[in-house]
Amino acid sequence: MTQNDCEKAERLADFFTSVFLEDNNDELPHINVKNVTNSDYANLTSIYKEQVQKKLEKLRIDQSPELDSLSPKVLHELSHI
Repeated sequence: MTQNDCEKAERLADFFTSVFLEDNNDELPHINVKNVTNSDYANLTSIYKEQVQKKLEKLRIDQSPELDSLSPKVLHELSHI
C-alpha cells in the first residue's frame, strides 16, 4: 500500500508507463503527394450556406451528441450565424 499522495502518483505513473508504448516516429510511412489542378475540383458538389442552415434548423435538439460530440442544440442555435 501507499503511504501518501506522492507514492500514489509514482505508482500510477509506473503503471501507465508500463501500459502505454512510446511511438517510433522513425518508421512513419511515406505518402505520395498527387499534383491537384483546378479541373480536379470541377466535379465537386457545391454546398450553400442556406442548405446548411436548413439542415441545422431541422436537427432534433432533444437528441444526444453523435460521434463528433457536438450537441444538436448548440448546432441548431448557431445555425443563424
